[in-house]
Amino acid sequence: MSKAEIYRGKKDITLAILNYTQAIKSTPTDADIYFRRGEMYEITNKVLAIDDFSKVSFITYNSTIYIEKHKTVLYIFLVHIWMQN
Repeated sequence: MSKAEIYRGKKDITLAILNYTQAIKSTPTDADIYFRRGEMYEITNKVLAIDDFSKVSFITYNSTIYIEKHKTVLYIFLVHIWMQN
């Protein structure tokens, strides 16, 4: 389990985000890390969450497996954002 996941489990959002960011620096094409960081940003900063979810979409635009795996979370997030506008 990564440090980010440990902090996520402890509900320490700031340290989880920091560790996800470090992981992204070493593997910038790993959509799952952006997705998990986006979930953390969803709690603290909706704009940064949208940015991370957009990166997930860009990285995985041809990956139906990834989209199927996370489509419910992404859909709920987008509906929530649209309803706020």
